Amino acid sequence: MSESGFQGGYQTVKRFVRKLGGNQPPQPRAVILTAPGEEAQVDYGQGAMVRDPQTGKYRRTRLFVMTLTCKAAVQAGIECIAFGDLFLTDIRAYREKQLENSGLPPIFPVWGMPTKELARSMIKACVPS
Repeated sequence: MSESGFQGGYQTVKRFVRKLGGNQPPQPRAVILTAPGEEAQVDYGQGAMVRDPQTGKYRRTRLFVMTLTCKAAVQAGIECIAFGDLFLTDIRAYREKQLENSGLPPIFPVWGMPTKELARSMIKACVPS
């Protein structure tokens, strides 16, 4: 956005996009009623720096843990799980492996999309922040 001469900050963009969205009615969603933490708990964070054996460069490790009772989700009519990953192939492979034979295939709708293109499409679609 700065390439087009916009001088405002992130909060300015959020306020503008919120105004564009207006008062939209809530979208229908499947609701799974369970005890807290029984169905899914997701934890994501950063770990230690490790050396990539192929490049020799140090990289920050990413940690992702998901506990999910897939059977109840499938019974509730959930057909897949969407992840917003763009480029982290190791995380994608982990998620695919963890969900094998679960009845809930992972999908990656924005995989490989350039971040500028994704941001512009989200603003155009009035995605709430």
